[in-house]
Amino acid sequence: MDLNDLSKNVSNLKNSLEDLEGYHKINIASVLTDDFVQHYTKFNNMIELFNDAGITEEDINNYNNNPEKLDKFAREYANFENFQALIVQAKLDQTLKNSGFPQY
Repeated sequence: MDLNDLSKNVSNLKNSLEDLEGYHKINIASVLTDDFVQHYTKFNNMIELFNDAGITEEDINNYNNNPEKLDKFAREYANFENFQALIVQAKLDQTLKNSGFPQY
């Protein structure tokens, strides 16, 4: 990667991060990619991970009302402090990848 490519990637990253400012609804399936799941857990994909952990769509939809189950899941399965930290990292990794930065 030369200096021009790096400059373009940093500019893309800056624009992506500005787009995220104030953005609170994230599509879980789009950020918990196979690469992310494989890097941070012992599983191959999100479906495998959620099935093993007993996580349902209802659990995810009700996170704000009852975060304990997903927070425990994030600590035990992926070594994150809580589910929100896991999702923020997943979104950050996705943003970096989409901006041209190498991953993992």
